[in-house]
Amino acid sequence: GLGEPLNDPNFFDVISILRKSKINVSLFSNGLYINDESIDFLYRNSVNLIIKCDTFSNNTFNKILGGKNAQKYKLAEKVYTTITRLIDYGYSESPRSPNLALSIVPTKFNISDISSVVDFSIENNLFPLIGELECAGKAKRLFSEICPTNRQLCELYELLKNALGKEYNIPICPAAVAGMHVNNVGNVIVHKGT
Repeated sequence: GLGEPLNDPNFFDVISILRKSKINVSLFSNGLYINDESIDFLYRNSVNLIIKCDTFSNNTFNKILGGKNAQKYKLAEKVYTTITRLIDYGYSESPRSPNLALSIVPTKFNISDISSVVDFSIENNLFPLIGELECAGKAKRLFSEICPTNRQLCELYELLKNALGKEYNIPICPAAVAGMHVNNVGNVIVHKGT
């Protein structure tokens, strides 16, 4: 990833400015730094959230999140707690409430666990956002070891189609629709055509 947005010291000010300008906001987060105060702020400002949740297996998710340190600090459990708190607060409760999606990136480690995340998403009116493993960053050197096979991905597609009752299409990145992206160092990149 490119860093956690909530770690930016200007995060709350930026969101406030965007919302005062009537700009809709969708935010990717690892979920580790979301507390009661930020949940209230995000909800009141109608910020749609996409939380990384690759599996509900603590051991597998901690391995994906960073191995021994993730296990030591119980990072998977913190993410699960955050998701529960967001649901309890009212995320995705009605068409008027902010949306909550779970970002799931299939790997050989979690491919067999994804159905439980999809089922949980459907039961709680969340969107199961299945991403694609990118051959970049830390994954680049391990890509061939962790990338699911084409057969596994086709089986996952069928599972999604059956669970959702329709064809599954990976949503377009909000930055592509809005024409604007704030990168990990706070620079705003605006597409020429915007």
